[in-house]
Parts: sequence; structure tokens; C-alpha cells
Amino acid sequence: MKPSFRPRLPGRQAFTLIEVVITLGISTMFVLWVLTFTTITFQQGVFSIGNYTDLNGKSRGMLDNLSRDIRNSASLISYATNALTFSNLNGTVFSYRWDGSNCVTRAYNGVTTTLLTNCDYLSFGIYLRVPTNNFSFYSATGAVGLTKLVDVSWRCSRSYLGSKLNTESVQTARVVIRN
Repeated sequence: MKPSFRPRLPGRQAFTLIEVVITLGISTMFVLWVLTFTTITFQQGVFSIGNYTDLNGKSRGMLDNLSRDIRNSASLISYATNALTFSNLNGTVFSYRWDGSNCVTRAYNGVTTTLLTNCDYLSFGIYLRVPTNNFSFYSATGAVGLTKLVDVSWRCSRSYLGSKLNTESVQTARVVIRN
């Protein structure tokens, strides 16, 4: 039995070199676009996680210092919505201050330490030593010496490629003066 060969039909021709090159060029541009988009999205995700971890760690560090100092203080000496000054049982004076732009500092024994940067907002509130029957506290703005509770809230953010990324919308804490 002889193999039978079919003649090539005139309507069935292969792609020309130009068609193959154009198709490969368009496919390559599409693949590069997908890779670029994926890389940028991945970088933003990695930066956001790193940003969140870094700013959240710094916020926790500030809160640890702030709560330790306030709990061990003897009394509040002066108050402003952006600054607090306390005295310890041994008479040492220390203070916490937000400069209004982005920096929270702690001054203790003449040494000023920056605790938090990239702080967009910070506010202190103070409350009286004696709570109401339902354990809510009255504002102590007129009676600084009777302060028992300090309320603090802040928000931090950084810019990445023109957009701000927050650690959390607002972080808050209430700390009781124990002495």
C-alpha cells in the first residue's frame, strides 16, 4: 500500500513573518504590562505591611512610656491639649509634648527624647479623681491638681507615591494616675 499525499489547498497558508512579529510584540507588551502592574501592587502591599508594622511599633513604644510615666507620677502640674507636665514622688518633673506638626517628645531630667514621628494628630484630655456613680469621669480642665485620668489619642501616617497610609485611623488610651 502506497502512502497517499494530499496536495496543499490554496486557501491554507501559514502566517507571514510580519504577522508573527506583530503578534509577538503585542503579546510581549501585554505580558510586560501585567508584570509591571503585579510588581507595583506587590510593592505597595509590602510597603503597607512594613509601614503598618513600623508605625504601630513606635506607637506602642510611646504608649508604653506614656502609661508607665503617668501611672507612676505624683500629680499633673500643667495641661494643654497638646502637652502634659507631671511631677514624680521624688520631685522630678517630666513632660510630653506634640509640636503640632508631626513630632511627639518626652522631656525627663533635662533630656528630650523623640518618641513618635509622622504624627498627624494628638490630643490629651484630663478627668477628675472622683468618678460618677456609673464610673464616667468629669473633665478636670479647671482643676489640674485633681486629675486622676489622662486620655490621649493620636493618628500617624506616611506618604508613599503620593498617597497617605495610616497605621490605624485613631489610636487611643486612658491612663490612671495611681498615686
